[in-house]
Amino acid sequence: MLNHQRRETVGRLARFSDSSEESYARLRQGNTPFPSVANSPIVPATTSQLEELFGRWRLRYAKTDGHFVSDGNIGSDEDWWQTPVRVLFLTKEAHDFEGFDHDLRKLFRTFRQLKQKKPHFEYNVGRWAYGLHCSAEIESPLFAAADEPRNRHSALLRSAVVNLKKIAGSETANPAELGRSVRQDGDLIREQIGILNPDVVACGGTWKLANSLIRGLRLSKPYSVDRANGRIWLSCFHPTLQGMNPQNHFSQIVNLYRNSLAAPSP
Repeated sequence: MLNHQRRETVGRLARFSDSSEESYARLRQGNTPFPSVANSPIVPATTSQLEELFGRWRLRYAKTDGHFVSDGNIGSDEDWWQTPVRVLFLTKEAHDFEGFDHDLRKLFRTFRQLKQKKPHFEYNVGRWAYGLHCSAEIESPLFAAADEPRNRHSALLRSAVVNLKKIAGSETANPAELGRSVRQDGDLIREQIGILNPDVVACGGTWKLANSLIRGLRLSKPYSVDRANGRIWLSCFHPTLQGMNPQNHFSQIVNLYRNSLAAPSP
């Protein structure tokens, strides 16, 4: 499986072209999706498939207070399917936020300069995505490059985020509610992951729940790796963990993924 994935990744790298400074300037103006790769082949209508799924999902919560927050591939369908490594971040829940139609994808498409006093979800996810994307062609992606605003945001736009709990929560996730969401919505969560069909799933503080969600998955601790359903699964801390050293976590995630590629297939 891994040899096949490596060949597929090399093929995507050959078709992949970086974005222009002009595109990045447009992106900085806000709410502009990252431009598609030129001369793209036909790609699956992932966004439309997700919207149909969310329509069924919302019906389960029609009588529930709180906003349903959509998520999935952050950028365009072309960005997602032609990125060198399709990376999905499996996280807990979204905080409630105003605007953007309660759609995490639209929120993250906006280039935002945030205060650095605390860990920011999109900053860390963007750094990690950059490192994982580049691992296919760069032996040791540098944190300094991953921390460049242009690089981390464009990497975020070529990634996907899936929250286990779709109803917006508070600043601290409730473990009991997360577990209930996995039990109640496990079929739909698995369907969403299947639609996105990632190469790599990084479980940000959710590896125990992922074990119960995916048959045969055995992630034992933070920064462990396993293979299930034809993809690589990584366990890591949540992107907003207080006190984390961004550079250390970046290195651990990138090295974990690179070691998994080097390991023989089971």
